[in-house]
Amino acid sequence: MASLNINLQRLSDARDNIAQAIENKGVIVPNNSGFEDFSELVNNIESNNTDLYGVRCNINSSMTSSVLTRLGKSANFNDPIPALNNSTGSSPFDTIMPWAGIIRETVNGNEMVKIPKFYYAYIPYTNSIFDLYISPNYFTGSFISPAHMDRDDGSGERDYVYISRYFINSSYKSISGSSTKVANLSTLRTGAKQQGTGWYIEDYLLWLTIEMLYLVEFANLLSVSIIGRSYELGYATLGITDNMSYHTGTTASSRINEGGIQYRYIESIYGGFSEWIDGVFVPVSDSSSYNSCYILKNPALYKSTYNVDETITSNTLCAFSYTTGQGGIITSLERYYNGTYSPVFISKGVGTSSPLYSDYVSLTVSNDKTYTRCCIRDYLYGNNSSCRYNSGIFCMNIGSSDRYTYYETTRLMYLP
Repeated sequence: MASLNINLQRLSDARDNIAQAIENKGVIVPNNSGFEDFSELVNNIESNNTDLYGVRCNINSSMTSSVLTRLGKSANFNDPIPALNNSTGSSPFDTIMPWAGIIRETVNGNEMVKIPKFYYAYIPYTNSIFDLYISPNYFTGSFISPAHMDRDDGSGERDYVYISRYFINSSYKSISGSSTKVANLSTLRTGAKQQGTGWYIEDYLLWLTIEMLYLVEFANLLSVSIIGRSYELGYATLGITDNMSYHTGTTASSRINEGGIQYRYIESIYGGFSEWIDGVFVPVSDSSSYNSCYILKNPALYKSTYNVDETITSNTLCAFSYTTGQGGIITSLERYYNGTYSPVFISKGVGTSSPLYSDYVSLTVSNDKTYTRCCIRDYLYGNNSSCRYNSGIFCMNIGSSDRYTYYETTRLMYLP
């Protein structure tokens, strides 16, 4: 019996090794593929013209390293080197779409960052392991990037979208040299719409798109250690990274020191301030330990107050549940995937330390029923009173009233 078990394990290992070799050539191997399927998959290698770049991610605390396994045509890429102290940096993705197409543009007097559409595939292997692939071209089984998807607003899929380079200022603009506007969600949402048609504050689908781009490019969950530590108590003046010649990095002389940071031209992508992320709806629960969460898609329909009997089904991309009363360093990731739309990566599992993340997560519930019968529509990234020293790209806070104005600001989103 022992020898049989050993042989079965060898077969399993051989299957995994062959599957990995095929995937490294840019061909996706379905979960249930066996040896009999490999010959056809190998034949697909020669005919595959799609540029697939990917990572394998473990979403539980069994990982002992924050480094992810690179897949596809990026399997042998060197790690990017973000700029340090306003010096130069480098990334093998700088000449590869969609990353190469992320550029700065001035739109309607706002300093914006243009993000081209891409296609992705999410492939779960077990309950804790999944692969994420990105390509500039459509490939079998792929979806369009979340921010660019058809949002049921009459515009269909978009070739590109914009996020503001800076936080919003008192004129609801993204302009260097001005001061950061701090306000509640409703005020910022109304102000952003003053820019005209297609202008909103940033939403979850836009941030999910940015998270995907970061994950595949850096293949590392420790964004603070990789890019640098942001100013943790806020830096009101916008434009602190304007002297950086490279799109990603820190102005500090060491990544452990506080400095102005940016990723692909997005200044202060974490730290400094909390950011209101629209398009997340959490109804008030009668339970103190359990809440439902809805990810919405059409920003023209986002609002701060829903009647208790009002349906939001027509604007819901997906819904899931989370357990409240948690707070600490992220130890695992939750993922939601309904087989049709985008996966939703929600930070899940907390502790006092983690080898994987430096980011903090807070999952709470508000009893602020007198205000709106619903609690938050915010998805806070970056820095608040609880996240202050542990804010990275994956930092989040679900559960604060949308009236908070302590350190909350936001960015513009433009959907042309």
